[in-house]
Amino acid sequence: SERAIDRTRVLMHRQQTFLDPQPRAMRRERIDLPHCTADWLTLPESRSGHVLLYFHGGAYLRGSTDTHIGALGRFMRAARVEARACDVEQPGEFPP
Repeated sequence: SERAIDRTRVLMHRQQTFLDPQPRAMRRERIDLPHCTADWLTLPESRSGHVLLYFHGGAYLRGSTDTHIGALGRFMRAARVEARACDVEQPGEFPP
């Protein structure tokens, strides 16, 4: 049911953001796109012009960029890149 999905998403968000938080030095700018939101992410060690394009693959049910921001920060730090993280937080029928 829709309520069960919403409850699952809220619980996962609370757990993941507590266990694997956003790196403190990460700068995050929200970008509104036509069918989703995205984040422009940088760390002090990010090389300008080197970009990781990240699409969260958990569908509508299993998390978002917020729940995986810690892992994304580690990827960025290891590769010394900026990231564009797109979140498609819509039910499966979107866009119509």
